[in-house]
Amino acid sequence: MAGDKVIIVHLRRPGKDDARTDPFWEFGSFGLTGCHKNNLLNPEKIHELEGARLAFAQGGRDGFRLIFVTPPISAIAHSSLAEARWQPSSMPLKYNQAPILVANNGTMIAGMQEALRAVRRSTWEAKFSSRFRSRRDPIDNEFPDLAEHIATEFARSYRHARENDGVARVYDEALPWRINAPDRDRLATYERKLDEAGGVVSKKQWDSCQLL
Repeated sequence: MAGDKVIIVHLRRPGKDDARTDPFWEFGSFGLTGCHKNNLLNPEKIHELEGARLAFAQGGRDGFRLIFVTPPISAIAHSSLAEARWQPSSMPLKYNQAPILVANNGTMIAGMQEALRAVRRSTWEAKFSSRFRSRRDPIDNEFPDLAEHIATEFARSYRHARENDGVARVYDEALPWRINAPDRDRLATYERKLDEAGGVVSKKQWDSCQLL
């Protein structure tokens, strides 16, 4: 994993009546709702992310947890927005089984304290949000130890989770709490969002969809 570009993706907390469909873990896709098109997935700069790995940080009652780290992504520019894709596609960790990146009680992954040291906010989680909510630069450029710890800790946690029912079976298990109306037709939603963006489903993606 040395030499990998790692970018932290700050995922918002969902409302109870919010389906929060993106990322589309099942199809190895992120970005089709357009929520990050003005920062991380800016269509004019999406080529800069080619080959990077995205580390998804989900906030919740127990702090920000590392629910997934992608393989190196392909950066796709559609007519109206940009998409990150990766293969193979895999489901994320359940929120309550994922390793903690940072929490207000001071629990944090190795290397995180150094990354947040200069941020002038009152709590650790606020510092994390301030530092990473809109950041699109790979963290290994400035904090190589943090990037390495994120990659290795996720790999270790995922191996353990696969043996202990810690991998989400449906996408909303990776959210920090139950939502009232989770999307249960993910393929149809993905196809609709892709069509709205002016894209197409590749044969490789379609074949993987049929195996869900």
